[in-house]
Amino acid sequence: MVDADAYLGTRASDSAVLEALFTQAPLGLFLLDDQLRVHRYNTSTRGLRGITAEQVIGRTFEEVSSGLDTTELGVLARETLRTGESVLRHTVKGTSATRPDEDLTVSVSIFQVDDAVDGHPGVLMAVEDVTEREAARARLDLLYDTRRTVGTTLDATTTARELAGVLVPALADAVTVHILDAVLRGEPRRRGPVGAGEPLRRAAFLNGPDTHADERDTILETLPVATPFTRSLEDATPRLVSRLDAEGVWPPELSEHAHVLASAGVHSLMAVPLVVPDAVLGVVTLYRSERPQPYRQQDLDLAVQVASRAALGIDHASSYTRERN
Repeated sequence: MVDADAYLGTRASDSAVLEALFTQAPLGLFLLDDQLRVHRYNTSTRGLRGITAEQVIGRTFEEVSSGLDTTELGVLARETLRTGESVLRHTVKGTSATRPDEDLTVSVSIFQVDDAVDGHPGVLMAVEDVTEREAARARLDLLYDTRRTVGTTLDATTTARELAGVLVPALADAVTVHILDAVLRGEPRRRGPVGAGEPLRRAAFLNGPDTHADERDTILETLPVATPFTRSLEDATPRLVSRLDAEGVWPPELSEHAHVLASAGVHSLMAVPLVVPDAVLGVVTLYRSERPQPYRQQDLDLAVQVASRAALGIDHASSYTRERN
């Protein structure tokens, strides 16, 4: 015979555990009915803090998860409802619902729940924020690709194109690589920074992963003075422009240059000098136009590591050209 007091005590304990899960657990939990509408959710879920229950309860998870690509999740959730088979650790990328300028990557697991809502089956979605973990993995992947593919030949232009190839689309929507014309010709490198008016050759340009790395390359040009590009050449210091429309980035007389970039959709950029001991060989510029997230300091730190590898390859290629000549 079942002890009624013990049974009620167990039910109360189960209820307390369930309440803690839906109010305190760092893992996002969403209980959905058979129409994939939210019946209950974890109020401490990152990305939903500050959003009222009226904005969540009764809505489909697609509506609640604005910013994330939930198309495939909907298919998987309905398949779980139909077959009862669980989905484990499915990765979804996008942006936060409350902070659209921030990247968000989540790992989603889906389980069928009997009698979830009013005696009907539903699904439980467990959502884990893995943004930092995936970002760290992406950084390591980019550094590995750089070591594997950049500087494979003793040709400076080829190295510049390899550099552009690893940066697009991993870290940039478009990239230009400018190298001192004297370096490409194999002349002895001059110590110190690059002065204003020094001729550079655009050794690589890549605008999207489907374009050819040699489009619009090998153009000899002089970069506008007092812009982030020339400042990086002059002091060998990388520049981060998180917002292209910020004041003080371009001097007033050169604001038209910024307008040209903005008209092409660029909203954030980084200028990273190609530096070897005692000398600057050129500059690589990374542009963001397709992705809404602005560049941050960790992006600049990563770009500097990638550029240093390319700079060594360009320096070796220049030395080889000098010896061959």
